[in-house]
Amino acid sequence: MLMQHSDLDFPKEIQLFPTRTEIMDYLDRLTDLRNGHHRVREYDAVAAACGHYTEPFIPKYEGIDRFNRRHPSVISHSKWFDRPENYCERKVLVIGMGPSGSDIAAQIVEYCEKPLLVSTRSTPLNLPSKALSLPAIESFIPEKRSVRFVDGRVERELDTILFCTGYLYCYPFLSPDLRRNLIYPPAEHKSKFNPGERCRNVFQHLFYTPDPTLAFFTLPWNIVPFPVAEVQAAVVARAWAGRLQLPNETSMRQWQDDTESEKGTGKAFHKLAPPSDVEYINSLSSWAEEAISLNGAHSPVNGSPRSPSTELGRKPPYWGPRHRWMRVNVPKFKKAFAEKGEARHCVTTLEELGFHFEG
Repeated sequence: MLMQHSDLDFPKEIQLFPTRTEIMDYLDRLTDLRNGHHRVREYDAVAAACGHYTEPFIPKYEGIDRFNRRHPSVISHSKWFDRPENYCERKVLVIGMGPSGSDIAAQIVEYCEKPLLVSTRSTPLNLPSKALSLPAIESFIPEKRSVRFVDGRVERELDTILFCTGYLYCYPFLSPDLRRNLIYPPAEHKSKFNPGERCRNVFQHLFYTPDPTLAFFTLPWNIVPFPVAEVQAAVVARAWAGRLQLPNETSMRQWQDDTESEKGTGKAFHKLAPPSDVEYINSLSSWAEEAISLNGAHSPVNGSPRSPSTELGRKPPYWGPRHRWMRVNVPKFKKAFAEKGEARHCVTTLEELGFHFEG
């Protein structure tokens, strides 16, 4: 329910937390896929809606480069994960247990050598029952394909080391000057941060401040991406249609300064962990409804019952108390879901897990 687009519900018969195959089927139905053609045109505005899951991030550890040269097929990243069957009877170490790590670990554990090894910097949630939690990594040891952890433990003869450590922001289709102004820190800039850990000069994680006719979608992370993209699209469409006023450049830069003061200048700049993502969705939704309506009149902000469309255009998502409750309790839901074992595939509602919203 949280993840779906307003235009299309997920099928009611699928399990409560859909598999990646079910999500791909959903996206195939939602999206009209066409073959692209190369051509050059000039546009009044450009929406960069390519996401930020292109450039995998693999942290630097002592010995990792030598390890990779000696064993080039061992280290991989969730970006290249395909089928869990490929890890059959292999000794696997998964690094990171965010959304991708949790999902991949749950699939691999059914095929790999037991236990599946999972390394995290903090106690992982939703650890599969046949997995072993390990602390952060200290170093890579090429001899015997080994890894040493911060507690001194060494695991040897690893067949696969799978990094589920996220991505860097990367827009190779932009001009070099624009990339330098957008990607922080730039590749040539010496910093404690990795090149591409965040974007700068993007008002509300969306509009390119020097020229708001360029917009970048779904820059935030730790979010539910589909409704975020949908509400961002509503704001951008109304702004570019001249129906929604953007702040001046000084105000947009002040927003960035204020956000950096709160979150720092690194990766956390775009982090919208719940309930921050709920507040972000609702603030953009309210902003979108300040637009001049299609007949030229102003509409009250959230002043009428929400319906699929009005004279303002499509109603963007707005998350009420039930959505907020669901979002902040997702870790509890996933834990209860995982504890069902094989029976989880038949679970289609939160009520079946024993959760009830009392708003």
